Amino acid sequence: MKVFGPLPRPLERLINFVAYQITWFTAVYNGNGIGLPLIAAFLLLHTQFAREGEWKLIAFFGIAGICLDTLWLNLGLTYYPENSETVFLPLWMMGLWFAVSTTLTHAINPFFRRPIAVTIMAAMIAPYAYSVGSEAGGMVITEAGYYAIAAGWSTLMFIASFTVRYIRPDLIGLEH
Repeated sequence: MKVFGPLPRPLERLINFVAYQITWFTAVYNGNGIGLPLIAAFLLLHTQFAREGEWKLIAFFGIAGICLDTLWLNLGLTYYPENSETVFLPLWMMGLWFAVSTTLTHAINPFFRRPIAVTIMAAMIAPYAYSVGSEAGGMVITEAGYYAIAAGWSTLMFIASFTVRYIRPDLIGLEH
């Protein structure tokens, strides 16, 4: 059930951007402790802005991202100190994949609707974001890991952007 009526898209994008940044920094710096409840609250907030069919995109992108990060973990390209005894990602990292998925049709929509632009941005920004997480102590990344992150994120963003643009353009504000 939506608490407030439709908001102007620019305001939705701003709320999504600010709330995601708070969620991301909190999860990266605090892990499962306060990170998980905040991710849950963020996703609950997103129910107020989600469009019909958007949760399918969030689920697809979130699960695909979890698979990528799990692959990098098991190849030894990344390492999570708090989760050192398992082949699975920490729960906060899994949750962040679903949280970042909400930004695709909101905060980063102006770029997401352009497959080439979002691919290039992902190749540059994703390794930087992971390096901030590494500096915060949430993870360790090998040099090869940064290349894998750039390649993985840019590929995933291109596929998701291209698919949405041509199959569900209404999710990103384009007409059929």
